[in-house]
Amino acid sequence: MFEALWTAIDIELPYWLDARTWTGYLVIFAITFATFYFTNVRKHDKKKSDDDGEDGEEETPDPPRNFTLSQLAAFTGTPPEAENEDTPPIYLSVKGVVYDVSSGSDFYGPGGGYAMFAGKECGVALAKMSFDLELLNNFQFDDLNFGEKETLNDWIVKFRDFKNYPIVGRVKEPPASADAILSKEEVKKWDGSQPPTEDEPIPRIVVGAGIYYYDCSYGGCPFYGPGGPYNVMAGEDATWALAKMEVGKVARCDLTEKERGVLDGWIKVFERKYVRIGRTGNEVIKDSQS
Repeated sequence: MFEALWTAIDIELPYWLDARTWTGYLVIFAITFATFYFTNVRKHDKKKSDDDGEDGEEETPDPPRNFTLSQLAAFTGTPPEAENEDTPPIYLSVKGVVYDVSSGSDFYGPGGGYAMFAGKECGVALAKMSFDLELLNNFQFDDLNFGEKETLNDWIVKFRDFKNYPIVGRVKEPPASADAILSKEEVKKWDGSQPPTEDEPIPRIVVGAGIYYYDCSYGGCPFYGPGGPYNVMAGEDATWALAKMEVGKVARCDLTEKERGVLDGWIKVFERKYVRIGRTGNEVIKDSQS
């Protein structure tokens, strides 16, 4: 198209200049404008359209989750050693509430003046305006004096209201023991749909795999929580469904060697990502969880 336009100019331009008519100048202007439009404006519009298509839809944030202190420690904004892994965001906890402070990476990211707080519970340290490492991951808030409690509240207001750091979850340490056998009736109510309470602001999402029940609210909310693709497994012993790679309720049955291998793989995932809270009472694959 562009070659045709310039060919038209080369052929017709001498005629229009010789004619020296207003019509000639208008045609020259029209041809020049058409060339500019197709080479610049349309190209810009296409690029904008492509950009809008890629970036126009904002990603839906994950629902709030629970964190153990060891899980929280991974969110420091430190680039991973493996090239195929993404750099984690920067989280920190203030009085048990976990904030995403990635937008303040100059302060809390690697090399920042407050980098020591990243991946830690730092409420007591902030209350005392201290960089003492021994005050990190400290939950003794009742031991703070009146002035320190006021300082801590000021920090909370700053994080929540002035900086508008997103709240991504809570720090909740797992039970000291997971040896008790949990009844099916007890587990059934922990499917993530139960209303939040003061003691449990982020509801449990319990899934059984092998000889243990796991709380999947520690990072598995998008999968096993309400609306998630595997929510049907929440509040259930999903051992046989996992072994048979079926989404739904599967009755207890004998497993083939291959199915036991599949279940073993799932159990390794649960052991790595989630928190044991009790026993299922079955012993189908005890060796993998001993």
